[in-house]
Amino acid sequence: MEQETTIGEADIETGRAKGGLWCYKCSATAIPPSTSANGSHTQTPPCSRFDPYSLEFQVECSDSTFCLKKSSEMALNNGEIVRTESRGCAPQTYNYHSYSEGVGWSVQKAREDEAYEHGCTTDAANPAGLKVPSAEHCYCSKHLCNSAASIGGRRSVGERMVEEVVTVAQHTDAMAVIVVFNVVKYIRSLRGEDIY
Repeated sequence: MEQETTIGEADIETGRAKGGLWCYKCSATAIPPSTSANGSHTQTPPCSRFDPYSLEFQVECSDSTFCLKKSSEMALNNGEIVRTESRGCAPQTYNYHSYSEGVGWSVQKAREDEAYEHGCTTDAANPAGLKVPSAEHCYCSKHLCNSAASIGGRRSVGERMVEEVVTVAQHTDAMAVIVVFNVVKYIRSLRGEDIY
């Protein structure tokens, strides 16, 4: 009897394994290499170099059903504003102890699937007047949905991405009109027609 071994299904275009949620991952500063569970060395790249087209910034979230983007800013005494951001898998797992007859105590891992709501939340202002960074946490549950370039308002990450695409599309349409106008103008000038 033959036993078939399946390594895993892969997406032909990206070469990535299918199955889990994929999110962008980067940190406010470069995090030194660490050894993962399978023995490979991984390093979280800094968001200052964020490139949504680079596989270096993409990670499969096996223990999460939400992607996270955290943005924070803090005004310094000299008036300068420091802004940071990080992206990754939203933490949804926790460990707890369980007792079983004959086995004893063991550590179990659980995942809270409905830990977050889609959209963004902003940390409340500090009533004591202390200088603390303000932070905004945005959660989404579609593949690579945490790529929004800037945070503002209380729209969801997905809505921001749509808004960015619409803005790019509007600019592309305007450029197309300008190009067509100039092509027609050029053809008329070749024919000797009055171009104005």
